[in-house]
Amino acid sequence: MLNQGLQSVSFGQVNSVRLNVNVRETHSMLLDVLSEQHEQHQDLFNSNRLTFSEALAKLYQRLNPQIDMGQRTPQTIGEELLDYRNYLEMEVEVNRGSDGWLRAESGALSTGEAIGTGMSILVMVVQSWEDESRRLRGKDISPCRLLFLDEAARLDAPLHRHPVRAVRTSGDAADYRSAGEHQSGKRHYL
Repeated sequence: MLNQGLQSVSFGQVNSVRLNVNVRETHSMLLDVLSEQHEQHQDLFNSNRLTFSEALAKLYQRLNPQIDMGQRTPQTIGEELLDYRNYLEMEVEVNRGSDGWLRAESGALSTGEAIGTGMSILVMVVQSWEDESRRLRGKDISPCRLLFLDEAARLDAPLHRHPVRAVRTSGDAADYRSAGEHQSGKRHYL
């Protein structure tokens, strides 16, 4: 769904953006077991001797005995397992016309292209959260737009003193993206 929206994003020399995301198999297996077979592993989670993080690490070790955990403690491993970023292998690519698809990495993009790429991904993530929220709750709510405050503050130092203006500025960027989508049907210009 994100790639569908990112496909029509265009700015500078960038004609399109895409994400290549893979869920790590070992982590996917952990999620499957937690959702479908959790009864079989209650000994870990009902133990008074283990924290939740430690129980999660022990379950991970049960499912993946081939992985060397090294000198890390179960607590450390469990904390890593609670961080969603460790579940994904993600690569961002941009299409620059005749150059084709390039990995969006340091040195490959100008500063503006790097900011635009990150912002377009953020806009699409927030848009998908809002769409899902509307679908689940049946209401038109937009608290997700507050996430733009952080990004806007990085781009414009005076906005540090004016958080309301920063939210409005960021919200306008998201509204502009949404309006561009509805009016043009294809292209989003950021």
